[in-house]
Amino acid sequence: MYMKHNKICWDLLSFLHVNYSTFEQKNSSYCKQLKHVEVYDQMIKCSIKKVQIRKTFVL
Repeated sequence: MYMKHNKICWDLLSFLHVNYSTFEQKNSSYCKQLKHVEVYDQMIKCSIKKVQIRKTFVL
């Protein structure tokens, strides 16, 4: 949820999702995979990772 409310992060995820083809190169597996990823899914993955990092520092 944090990533969705953070305007910079959300704009970046939206930009990557919509404009990946502009930067796609023949051997770029990241760009090819991004074509099939929804921005919402990416936001959830980033949020989970952020929470796990915070938890590590708290412990």
